[in-house]
Amino acid sequence: MGLTWNSLEIPGVVKPWAPDPWDLQSQVYSQFGQPGSGELDGGRTGRSLVIPMHLIGTTPYGSYAALTSMIEAIEAKIGQTGTLVEASGIAATYRWCKLKAVALDKAGPLPPNSHIGWTHHLTLTFRQLRP
Repeated sequence: MGLTWNSLEIPGVVKPWAPDPWDLQSQVYSQFGQPGSGELDGGRTGRSLVIPMHLIGTTPYGSYAALTSMIEAIEAKIGQTGTLVEASGIAATYRWCKLKAVALDKAGPLPPNSHIGWTHHLTLTFRQLRP
């Protein structure tokens, strides 16, 4: 359950989200002395994937240190490009994705309970570089 990013399993529950629309490469031009303008389209270029999730360990994070260790492992991958696989609720694969940012919930980690241990809400921002 959760996400797999460049061979790093990110356990948890992915909250509802949808990929942004693809950016369209286009150029508008006009020619001196001619009425109107034209447009050249180069096709789809990239899109953003903003994924909110609840980070929960497959074996509960029994300590705050274990939770922060996982967050640090995710943050260490910022700037890398690879394949993102979602397996939380749906099965989807996104290739050519670059991890741009990891935003932690400002409320901080949720204290442990008897079932799931320490948890944290976070948002992962990816840029899918090509279709």
